[in-house]
Amino acid sequence: MTNRVKIVTDASDLVPLIRIFNSKVHKRVFDELLKGWKTKKELEEVVDGDVARSLELLRRGKLIEGRWKTPKNGEIPKMEFKTAYPMFQADFQCTLKELGDLINIALIDWAAFSGYELEIMEQIKKGNRSIRDICRELDITPRFLKGVMKRSSILSLRGQRVEMVDDAAITEK
Repeated sequence: MTNRVKIVTDASDLVPLIRIFNSKVHKRVFDELLKGWKTKKELEEVVDGDVARSLELLRRGKLIEGRWKTPKNGEIPKMEFKTAYPMFQADFQCTLKELGDLINIALIDWAAFSGYELEIMEQIKKGNRSIRDICRELDITPRFLKGVMKRSSILSLRGQRVEMVDDAAITEK
């Protein structure tokens, strides 16, 4: 196992971590990948649940890495995964209100969260794509907006611009 450390310098980076470790399935997949390289099929044999979704969330949270497994003669190569960081270090400062907002974003149910996504998508359709413009229009903080972006599978942050993702892989319900 490597001694690499996941360094979190922005409080909004906690949102995907909370989402992952608040789920028994995602946590179990992460724990299995701590043991070493495993393919999706190997994970499905030991974990009950949607392993593909767990892998996608772990990938989006930048917590796993992948490589192609060398196949035996006549087999198709398969992707295998392992955790990228076994340790965690936080180095940020925020108000407790912002921290509470970020925890709320991470833990609210999908129906309530989708309301935030819809409001942001409406702003994008109106032509407001910058963080500053969207925050001003919706009366939210930039850290709150970034937290929503970290959880969302249909919205992405590119520099200071908010964009809709064309090929969203995760759908929550």
